[in-house]
Amino acid sequence: MEKEFSTKRIVLTGLMLAVVFLATYFIKIQYPLGFWNMGDAAVIISAAFLGPIGGFVAGGFGSALADLALGYSIFAPFTLIIKGLEGVLVALIYKRLIANAVNDTRYNGFLPIVVASCFGALLMVGGYFVTELLILPVFAPQYGFAAAFAELIPNLAQGAVAVVVASLVVRAIPKQNI
Repeated sequence: MEKEFSTKRIVLTGLMLAVVFLATYFIKIQYPLGFWNMGDAAVIISAAFLGPIGGFVAGGFGSALADLALGYSIFAPFTLIIKGLEGVLVALIYKRLIANAVNDTRYNGFLPIVVASCFGALLMVGGYFVTELLILPVFAPQYGFAAAFAELIPNLAQGAVAVVVASLVVRAIPKQNI
């Protein structure tokens, strides 16, 4: 097994951090309260291939840097935590289900990455819901109950698309070549 802090692992984590940033920054649809983006798919892919530490670093920092670059700095610290934890959760669940695949054929195919991705997407949706409902109103009056509920559908859609895209990419790239 490769060391968690090998040069190769650090370089791949930095590369995936950049991919998360780029997917968030460039593949987006802007709307009044925020933006819908493809960054979650990159977070999930990072977590599946890099594990929990790489998933946290690439997902959290890549997404938070995109928030800063896009002018959503109020979200950046929360994004760092939410997307970082999304990366950790996806990596841990995926690793556990892949380990089970050796003894149980039900875990072969798309099931491990789809299940792990769904949990990650739900964490993202819930994390932003709580942030917009309880925390952001302290700093900006436009957030609160209405904003949190208005963001549910776009965040659920973003999560659903991320699950599909990431699952296809993770299954298409053999893990041994990464």
